[in-house]
Amino acid sequence: MSLDAQPQPDKVSAAEYMRNETRFRMVEKIDPERFKRLSALAVEDSRRRMAVYSHMAKLTVPKGNGKGQE
Repeated sequence: MSLDAQPQPDKVSAAEYMRNETRFRMVEKIDPERFKRLSALAVEDSRRRMAVYSHMAKLTVPKGNGKGQE
């Protein structure tokens, strides 16, 4: 397994992306604290998901037929 996407420091943040989407901008307008909390959760979720995918990409599976035989 290999990752197609690599973390890019110059990529737009989740919060900035959400500000460009009307559905999220309305949340920010109605309840700025909730938007702040949800965007922080989105950033953390994205970071954790990429960490899991990165870890999975480094895993190796032993060859064989699963019955202890090559």
